[in-house]
Amino acid sequence: MNICYGIQNSNLEDQIKKDTNTVNDLNIKGYQSRLTNPNQTISNGKKSNKIASDIKFEKGLAESYRIIGIGFYYLNQRDSALNYYLLSINLYKKLQDEIGEIRVSNNIGNLWLEIDYDRALEYYQKTLIIAKKKNIKDLIAGSYLNIGNAYYRKKNYSVALYNYEKSSELFVELNNPIGIIQSLQNRGVIYFSTNQFDKAEKLLLEANEKAKKYEMNSTVASINLNLTSIYISKNNYKKAQEFLDEGKAFARLVNDDKRVYDYTYTNYELEFKRKNFEKALIYLKEVHDQDSIFYKKNISSNINLIQQTLKQQQQQKENELIIQAQKNAQKLSIASFVVAVLAFFVIFLLIKT
Repeated sequence: MNICYGIQNSNLEDQIKKDTNTVNDLNIKGYQSRLTNPNQTISNGKKSNKIASDIKFEKGLAESYRIIGIGFYYLNQRDSALNYYLLSINLYKKLQDEIGEIRVSNNIGNLWLEIDYDRALEYYQKTLIIAKKKNIKDLIAGSYLNIGNAYYRKKNYSVALYNYEKSSELFVELNNPIGIIQSLQNRGVIYFSTNQFDKAEKLLLEANEKAKKYEMNSTVASINLNLTSIYISKNNYKKAQEFLDEGKAFARLVNDDKRVYDYTYTNYELEFKRKNFEKALIYLKEVHDQDSIFYKKNISSNINLIQQTLKQQQQQKENELIIQAQKNAQKLSIASFVVAVLAFFVIFLLIKT
């Protein structure tokens, strides 16, 4: 009877170990597909979430929430992304997993990047400090990349470029092709923003070629938007149209409505520059129609992000107060015990004398 029980236990442990590995594999695959197929990222994250929940594998569960959030982020569904990030970060905090927590913190910083550059920087710099302390090189490289993005939004191009170059060095050292491509793209964008079109074109064409090789569909859509703008500036309308059509197809492939909207506006710019005013007017009307939809979505997402952040901060303060109260109560209890013991000895000595 005992032998059978031991075998059953052994089989159960083997199955749990197998399921744990499955959870980890699904989370990794989900993260890897974020730039190729964000819907697949969400699907893998949800499969992982179900298994992790069934076997009570909390670390895997926390990561699955993060992966699902990343998938929604790349679909520009920021509300859903935030909800999953909060589930993830709260579970990582419960597990006292600092590395998991700062990875999610980095993801939340990406949400803030569209509405508050300084708040995003706070998240990125906090991540960088801890990543350096723990010597997590991929996270250090990613933090430099994100810090560069924040400074780019602030139009501080020299600081942005410095951070992009730092990230590029680390990604090359780590042989991380996705990071290398993102650094190439971002440096190209800096040169475009500073009217160094030839430098920008060279870097972005290289990034485009490599992104296609690794099937980074979302990245190709983003790169092509910049290349289209470069060729419009150079009056090379044939090339501009070529990269616009290709980029728009990639944006639709990954269901990126925001990027499709950006291409519609760029289409208007291209036709206006060509002096095809009738076509330009059609695209401008499309832009106007889409504008109101995206405006409402963005306002709603921004309000939700701010509300959830304030709620999280309030909860953190309350937790800190509870912990402090518990510490004070413990100190008071010890002090009361010491006083009671001393009082006992005093009474004992008085009786004795």
